[in-house]
Amino acid sequence: MVLLIILTSKGDSVSEITPCNYCSLNKIKKNAKDQGLIVTNIGRHYYKHPPKVDINLLDEKERRKYFSAWFMELTNHCCC
Repeated sequence: MVLLIILTSKGDSVSEITPCNYCSLNKIKKNAKDQGLIVTNIGRHYYKHPPKVDINLLDEKERRKYFSAWFMELTNHCCC
């Protein structure tokens, strides 16, 4: 087993400069709230859209314009 730690020029590890999925989703939710939008998930896909748009009623092609993120794994706490 090999453990690879990548350091930046400042000496920060990747986890310190790249937020975990939990923190990334929280940032998306905060930005959505600041813009008057909401975040809805369908499976592993997260969509940022106006509250009056029912994302579940849209077909996949219409949903794409609201796509925000896809998370393979999402924890219920910060892992940074």
